[in-house]
Amino acid sequence: MRTPILYYSFIQFSQYLAYAVIGISVVVLAGWQFNIDIFKRVIPGLVAMNPLTAICFIMSAVSLLLFYSKKAYVKWGKVVAMSVTTIGSIKVVGMLIGLEYNIDELLFHNKLQADIVVENTNSMAPNTALCFIIIGLALFYLQRESQAGKKGSEFLSIAVLLISLLSVIGYIYNISFYYRFLAFIPMALHTALCFLTLSIAVLFFHPDKGMISELTTPHAGGKMARKLLLPIFLVPILLGWISLLGNNASLYDSEFAAATFTIGVIILLAIVTWLAAKSLNQADRQRDQNETELENANEELRAQADQLTALNKELESFSYSISHDLRAPLRSIIGFSKILEEDYEHILDQEGKKILTTVLASSEKMNKLIDCLLSFSKLERESIEKKKIDMNKLAQNTIKELLGSHTNNISITIDPLPAANADKVMISLVYQNLISNAIKYSSKKESPSIHIGTKKMNGEAVYFVKDNGAGFDMNYYDKLFGVFQRLHSDREFEGTGIGLATVNRIVQRHGGRTWAEGKIGEGSVFYFTLGN
Repeated sequence: MRTPILYYSFIQFSQYLAYAVIGISVVVLAGWQFNIDIFKRVIPGLVAMNPLTAICFIMSAVSLLLFYSKKAYVKWGKVVAMSVTTIGSIKVVGMLIGLEYNIDELLFHNKLQADIVVENTNSMAPNTALCFIIIGLALFYLQRESQAGKKGSEFLSIAVLLISLLSVIGYIYNISFYYRFLAFIPMALHTALCFLTLSIAVLFFHPDKGMISELTTPHAGGKMARKLLLPIFLVPILLGWISLLGNNASLYDSEFAAATFTIGVIILLAIVTWLAAKSLNQADRQRDQNETELENANEELRAQADQLTALNKELESFSYSISHDLRAPLRSIIGFSKILEEDYEHILDQEGKKILTTVLASSEKMNKLIDCLLSFSKLERESIEKKKIDMNKLAQNTIKELLGSHTNNISITIDPLPAANADKVMISLVYQNLISNAIKYSSKKESPSIHIGTKKMNGEAVYFVKDNGAGFDMNYYDKLFGVFQRLHSDREFEGTGIGLATVNRIVQRHGGRTWAEGKIGEGSVFYFTLGN
């Protein structure tokens, strides 16, 4: 996964390079405007950068920066890019047909004619015009969605990079063949440097795509490449240049220069190999350490899983104990209480009858709580059989089961519900609990109403059951879905406190979630999703 900070740092690097090209070009134009020779040419005696070349560099850099701005400006970036290609094409065509005055002499014509530092007027070099054709096309295809377009832009940028790098090396080693085409005026040194800078800026426009992504990746290979790439380019060039200087100054012969260069390259390659080995070894050691830590973590997880398995077995034993051991004495209490009620009713006074009724009611409630607890624990062990469910039909059937035909005093609305892929029995239990709660808590209203519906949230179907009943205090929301947690007393509304916990557990097992909203006296709404 790409590191965002690293990604944006390369984007900023690309933008800075574009601004640098604009800065150099503006300085060159100022040199022609005010006749400042050092601004026109890097080194006295060398060819100057043509004013139109400077303008084309500004246009190319602006085109790249437009691609970084708002989407509405992208089309203008493409227009500017094609303008650069057009200017380069006009220059090449003009040279081929032998025009005396070409497009590059429209600006500062007299000053270009008067510049006699070199044998030719400072018109745009043919290799410069060719590079503008290529870089303009590279910019035009830069924002194409197709993979072919992006690769085309990348290869065109690399072509400009190689031509400009060849020109720079030609200047360093004084090999005119590298920066001059036949007898035409050569590409200026700072023109070559601007092309080199601009092509790198274009390549880094998409730092996470194409060949350049191998350099920008945060992985070991990318880190190593970023450290070594610049020395690999600069050190051989520097060694060759120093050897050439010494040979020209007769400090040593050409054989010594070649041997010195060879030794320098060997040392460089040895250093590069050592650094690469060190980087890869560090990555391997880190991976080994991570694998060891992961294995230890897996061992801990396996141990925890074993503990959970043991706990589940204990819970099953506990459930069995509740089912059998607790029910036996409870049945005795209920049975003997009923015997007292039937056979000794005439002996018991009013207070005794009241106590006996309380014992029976409490015993029945405890029996019911045991049933609910066993049903809840059973949910964890039952397998889920997912299939397509007609949620409308399920909701309607649930209402019929709960109310039968006695719905005259309750307003019930069922919206069209999307089908769900879930366990029908379990989701039926969800609706039974939610709808029965809605009926119960709205029963004391003069005009009770229940709304069963759905809505879309972040592309997910959200089902809900809404009522206008008693509602609840949101300050106690954390207790809402807990086992045996109730927000109303038995005097207000009877219940066991297991229904919403059951709903929550079923929904969780389907990969969904539950939540609710409520206000005291104004009703409540319960939501649930069923995962993807």
